[in-house]
Formats: sequence, structure tokens, C-alpha cells
Amino acid sequence: MSVQDVAARAATKGKDALLARWQAFREESPYFQAKVGLVAAWAVVAILTVFIAPPSPIPFVIEQKSMSFGLSAKTTLTIFNQNAGNLEDATVEITGATIDFDDKELPGSWRTKKMVIPEGLKTTLSTESFFDKSGISPGHNLRIVNVRVLDDDDDELYNGPAATPPK
Repeated sequence: MSVQDVAARAATKGKDALLARWQAFREESPYFQAKVGLVAAWAVVAILTVFIAPPSPIPFVIEQKSMSFGLSAKTTLTIFNQNAGNLEDATVEITGATIDFDDKELPGSWRTKKMVIPEGLKTTLSTESFFDKSGISPGHNLRIVNVRVLDDDDDELYNGPAATPPK
């Protein structure tokens, strides 16, 4: 007996078993058939939902905004945690430059203290939330080049630029 014969017999047995089960299903009550149809329809909708509208692969949407602040401008950083879970002891680190009144840029890197970034909510941080290694905050007008979001073990969850919304 060859492998091809064994495979053909197994396929025939499988086909006969499926036909017998289909016939038994057709002999069941209409109520049972309706319940099975409802569960099957729900499963198809659930599977199609995952393929048509998959979850967002981007865990964070990060934007920097500049608003009028007296004679100067004030920069804020908005972090929208889309699907990274609730972060209990997260740290946000930014790299950029403080812009003085005479448009002189002073580069630097600043971090927040440990903070909570809840999933599904926007967290807005002003420049006073960030500190350099000596504990000094940047100026109000800041050009943010790069943003890093770190979890409680300093594992990197996000590393990239902060988008500037259209005006």
C-alpha cells in the first residue's frame, strides 16, 4: 500500500465523516440550527473585524505644540497612549534645544520624573515637567527633536520625533 493510497483513504474517511455530521446537523431542531448559525455568524464577524480594522500598531501619538505665552511662546508635549497599557512609573525623555528671546538655540536633553501615562488618555506636559541632569528645567520655548518613552525598568517603549500639528 503506497502513501498515496493511504492519503486517499484518509481523505475519503474524512469526507464521509463530514457528510455524516452534516446530515446529523440537518436532522437537529431548527432552534439548535439557529443557535449554531448565530455563533458561526458572530465568529465570522469577529474574524473579519480583526482583518478589516486591526488594532493600531503605533503605541503612542506624540505632538509638540507652541502656544502664545506673553511676549514669547510656550511649548507643550502631548502624549496619547493608544495601546501600550497603563504605564505606572514611566519616564519621558526629550532631546532638543531651548530657544531664547533672540532666537539663540541652546541644545540639551531633559527627562521627567516617574509619572503615570494611562492608556486611552492624553497626557500634556509643559516644559516645567522636564529636568536636565542638574535638575534645571528648559526654557518655555523649546524645539523638541526626539522623544523617548521609557517604562519602569527603563526599557524603551517609543523613540522618535514629536509631530507638529498643522496650524
